[in-house]
Amino acid sequence: MNTGSKIFNLAKTAVTAVAMLGITSVSNAQVTKTFVLLNNLTDIASVSVSTNSGSSFAATSAGRFQGTFNGVQVPLFSTDVKHTLSFDSGYTANVGFNITDVGGSLVSSYYQGGLASVLSSNADFVSPTITAGAAATRSSEVAWLVDTYLNSTVGTFSTLGSGSTSLLTNEVAIQLAIWDLTQDGGDGLGAGTLRVNGADLTTYGSIVTFYEGAGQAGGQTTYTGKADFIQAPTSVIGTHSEYFATVVPEPGTYAMIAGMSVPGLILMARRRKTGSK
Repeated sequence: MNTGSKIFNLAKTAVTAVAMLGITSVSNAQVTKTFVLLNNLTDIASVSVSTNSGSSFAATSAGRFQGTFNGVQVPLFSTDVKHTLSFDSGYTANVGFNITDVGGSLVSSYYQGGLASVLSSNADFVSPTITAGAAATRSSEVAWLVDTYLNSTVGTFSTLGSGSTSLLTNEVAIQLAIWDLTQDGGDGLGAGTLRVNGADLTTYGSIVTFYEGAGQAGGQTTYTGKADFIQAPTSVIGTHSEYFATVVPEPGTYAMIAGMSVPGLILMARRRKTGSK
């Protein structure tokens, strides 16, 4: 499959399909739920993105996505810009591992570990492979950004100092920072395998640098947040559509999920404090 078919593309109504959930699951377990990526573009913008060091660029959906797990809607960030997932289609996703769990091998359709599983020895979407230590660091930095900013509001960015007070601009920049940290270790949008160009580099470049620095300072291998590693495989065993992440903001959502008999999932109890990041 060529690179252009592997990234979020608005025209093709496809988006990257590996996610982290802010729903904390029982780690080191296989817990599958029905996952649907919603065609909700409220917090999404089209950005010109390259995943081949600038050789070619394609319109790519970036920002805060929306999905459902067993019918309960949650916000999402993607951690994989190399694969695709169709809007409004159902996938059986494994939500049993945290983003920061150590890497594991592929068993049937799912990796038995966290985000590091697809960054080091398995290298599902990062090439060339990186060391286990680098994979752990990138995973922690990504988890910190998701845990900190996924449920942000307009007020979160009013005094943050990112370079923009726009909710949409910041959410898009955070998504781009997550992708760049994952792919390149956070070298900015003008270098490495993942790049943006033109007006998008002007709009998001310095803001992404701000969030990459925040993730590197707040994450590292010592971060113990519990953002979940969401794996949504295609019909081909061992082939994944994408990875995502989410954080459930309201305790009431836990009751909704518990009422739907979703064993193995425990929601984060602590609430996000607007503007405290």
